[in-house]
Order: sequence, then structure tokens, then C-alpha cells
Amino acid sequence: MGKKSKHISYIESLLIEGETILHSHECSKERVFGAVVLTNKRLIFGTNGLFTGQTTEEYKYERLGSAEFINKFADHYLNIYVKNTQQVIKLYGASSENLNKTKSIIAQKIEENASEADTTENNVNYSLADELLKIAELKEKGHLTDTEFELLKAKIINQ
Repeated sequence: MGKKSKHISYIESLLIEGETILHSHECSKERVFGAVVLTNKRLIFGTNGLFTGQTTEEYKYERLGSAEFINKFADHYLNIYVKNTQQVIKLYGASSENLNKTKSIIAQKIEENASEADTTENNVNYSLADELLKIAELKEKGHLTDTEFELLKAKIINQ
């Protein structure tokens, strides 16, 4: 493998414990040349240049909505859409192969986060139902008054 760019080396120096690089390549964003690094935890765009200095932007995968590879004539780029905003991260200048690999990794990470969120939501719903069943049983056995039952039920539902 060849020598790493100063942009990628700079971003690598910012990684936190337990963070590993999945893919990296040089590209430009909004006419600023730098590099994008995809880790197991986030997407990072950074520069380490004479005119730009050292800058970074980072996005955790749960903030990203989707990624779309655009290939128009000789121009190709990647649009990455940030959830609940109108922000679009546009990456230019890298090879089609690198942009498509970036898109694939982002799509995979978005899907993993959605699966984790569904699992968490299902677990929360299940535990809420369990709690409601428990207090209903206590009420039926005479251990809770109607008022105590209603207060506990409201507390469980509003958690």
C-alpha cells in the first residue's frame, strides 16, 4: 500500500479508543480538498492543508438518512443526506469505486442502526407491557387500590 495522505493521517490521529477504519479516500467537499474516513462509529471529513489548516466534520451514522451516487457525464459525486435536516454532504473527485464503496458502507451502517433501534424499541414495548400486566395482577389480587393502580399505570405509560 502507498503512502497515506496528510489528510488521512490527520484524521487517523483523531480516532478514539475502539474505533477502527473501514474505508478512507481523498476527495473534496464544497471545493475543499481533504479526505473522508469511515470508521465503525462515524463518518469523518477532514483537511490538513496549508490554506485550510486542520479541520474536521464528523457525523455519527444514526444521523445519516441515506447516500446516493450520482454519475452525470464525466462528473460523479456522492450525496449523503443528514436526517431531519436539509443538509446534504456532497463528496467529489474520488474515483467511482471509492464513492460507491463509501455509499455501501454508509448504507450498511444506517441499516445496522435501524435494526438496533427496532430491537431497542421492541424491548421497551415488551417491558412496558410486562409492567402493566404486573400491576394489573397486583390490583386483581387486592394489593393495589384503584387509585394506586391508575397512578402506577400512568407513571409506566409516561416513562
